[in-house]
Amino acid sequence: MTYVLEPISLEDQNKIIDDAISDPEKLSLLSFLRKEGQFSKNWAINKKVGNYLFLVPEIVRTDTMYSRFFVLIDGSWFEVYVDSLFGNKAAIKGGANLVAELRGEIEEELMQAFVVYGRFGKGPLNEFGKPEFEIIPEFNWEV
Repeated sequence: MTYVLEPISLEDQNKIIDDAISDPEKLSLLSFLRKEGQFSKNWAINKKVGNYLFLVPEIVRTDTMYSRFFVLIDGSWFEVYVDSLFGNKAAIKGGANLVAELRGEIEEELMQAFVVYGRFGKGPLNEFGKPEFEIIPEFNWEV
């Protein structure tokens, strides 16, 4: 397993924000989350290659039940939406424009990251060591 679950330090937050410099919308949201103390607490990171995944806290209550994750893979950002608190359907924003080979690589990275991260950034097991918070994504690339 190449991913590890770790707390996101202030230094890590700065790195994530620096990585988002080319995406003004993402940069603005991440800067706001840091300023308001709402930045995600943990991330799944592959330190060897610099890929990572974390849950994006919602600033405003929405009428949807999906969870949104930001993922950086090989220097490219992806937004992953997982339906409901217990669903596994994962939609990748902009995924319909990707070639099949790249989709496979992204799916593999996401699977590895979610195994470590779980649904809420605390790992896939509950306090009794039983699987409860795992995400086994069922990918939808047509978003």
